[in-house]
Amino acid sequence: MNSFFSGKPVALNQVRKSYNGTGILKNISLDISAGRFCTFLGASGSGKSTLLKIIAGFEYADSGEISIGGRNMAQVPARRRNIGMVFQNYALFPNMSVARNIAFGLETRRVSRNETRARVNEMLEIIGLSGFGDRLPSELSGGQQQRVALARAMVIRPDVLLMDEPLGALDRVIRQSLQTQIKDIQRSFGITILFVTHDQEEALHMSDDVVIMRDGMIEQIGSPQDLYARPINRFVGSFLGDCNFISRNGKEYAIRPEATHVGDASNGRDHILDGVLSQIVFLGGREKLTVMVGDMNFTAIRNVSNTNEPIVPGSPVRIGFSLRDATALAK
Repeated sequence: MNSFFSGKPVALNQVRKSYNGTGILKNISLDISAGRFCTFLGASGSGKSTLLKIIAGFEYADSGEISIGGRNMAQVPARRRNIGMVFQNYALFPNMSVARNIAFGLETRRVSRNETRARVNEMLEIIGLSGFGDRLPSELSGGQQQRVALARAMVIRPDVLLMDEPLGALDRVIRQSLQTQIKDIQRSFGITILFVTHDQEEALHMSDDVVIMRDGMIEQIGSPQDLYARPINRFVGSFLGDCNFISRNGKEYAIRPEATHVGDASNGRDHILDGVLSQIVFLGGREKLTVMVGDMNFTAIRNVSNTNEPIVPGSPVRIGFSLRDATALAK
C-alpha cells in the first residue's frame, strides 16, 4: 500500500493575489516537505482558503511561483495537477452510489474497470466503510459522507491532498474521531496534506507544521509545540489559546497559563504579582483561574488537588512566573 502513495513537496515563492485592488495574499513564500501535514490557520479573511485554491489551480496568482514535486504549476490546469480535494460540504454526487462516487476520479482518468474496482474496495476498507459501496450518500451520516469524500480524493493517489475546512459541519464527537482517522491515514501512507481551518485546537492536534496567517500574510510557521511554547508576537500568542503578557526590563514576554503559578506555588518565582481571583472554571482534573491584577487579566491552569489552597472569586491571590518559562516577543 505505502508504495502506491508518493507525497510530493510543495513550494511557494512570493505569491500575490488581489481582488479589485485589495491585496488578499501578500508575498507568500513557503516550503512544505513531502509527507507533511501542514495546516493553514487563521481567521476568516486571512487568505488561507484563497491560497489553497491557488495551489489547487482553481484560481491563479497575480505573481509568484508555485511548484509541486519540483514541477512549476504556473500554466498547469487544475485537472492535470494530480491533486485530491476535500471540501466542507462533502460535494458528493447524490444520485451515485458510494462506490461510484469514489470511482469518479479514476473513471475520468480512464483507469481499467478491474483496477478501479480493486482500488475502490481498498479505499472502502481504509475508511472503515466496507460493505457500504452500494448505498447512496443520503443513506449515510455526515461523518460517513466525509469519509467517502476523503476516499474519493485519495483513490487517485494524489501528489498532494488539499482539505478546506473538511470537518467544519460535523459535531464535536464525530469531528474528533475523523481528526484521528485522517491523521492516522496520513502517517500510514506518507501523504502530503495541506489543511485549512480556523479551529486552533484542530490545528494543534493534527498538524506537523502550522502556518498562522493574518491579513494575507504569514505571521509564523512552526510545529504546534513550537508555536504554542514560543509565539513570535502577541497575535500568535493570543490566537493559539490563553496567553499572559508581562513587561520586564524593557522587554515583553509571553507566558502560557500552564506556566503561571498560583498561591504558595508562586514563591521564589522571578516575577510575582498580587491580584484578585475573578473567575474559576472546573476542567475535570484541572482548574482555570482568571486573576485580575490592576486592569489586566491573567490566566492560570493548575491541577485539581486536595492540597490546593481553597479560594473563591473575590479572594486575594498571588501569581508568579519564571522567566525560563517565558518567551521574549519580537518588537
